[in-house]
Amino acid sequence: MAYIFSNKKILLPKLYFLSFIVVGVGIFIAINPSLFALFTYYNERIMSLLSNGGLGSEGSRMMSITNALELFKNSPFVGVGLGTTDVHGFIPTMLASLGTIGTILYSLVLLTGFETSKKKNIALLLFMIPFLFFTGSLRTLYGMHMILLFLLVFREHKEVKK
Repeated sequence: MAYIFSNKKILLPKLYFLSFIVVGVGIFIAINPSLFALFTYYNERIMSLLSNGGLGSEGSRMMSITNALELFKNSPFVGVGLGTTDVHGFIPTMLASLGTIGTILYSLVLLTGFETSKKKNIALLLFMIPFLFFTGSLRTLYGMHMILLFLLVFREHKEVKK
């Protein structure tokens, strides 16, 4: 997405190219039985989540998020403590564990390099957050993948002169 919107002068050809890729991948998934079965599985999981069904772990995930929001409601300023919750979701985990004050401080620490980061790195973060959210990777605030993601995206860029 960062590549597509990086140069607005050739935006239309890039969108055509992206459409060609998406259609090609769609056809490839449709004719490949194992990939189509995987696509069908995830589609059923999404429909189960939307209809409060019981196909996968959606019910327990939603219950953990509801529980985290209850914990946040009971302790809105400082939370219940880092590492005390096992919630399926980044934002509910932050709010329940750290409260409002901790969430703001944690965000400020991680986003310190936001102004010095290149635009393509910010676009990378915006692209990665939904992906990591849906794969469950944003669940643990203090996990190495979160720290590495923010180090990658918000590191300060300095040119080395020889």
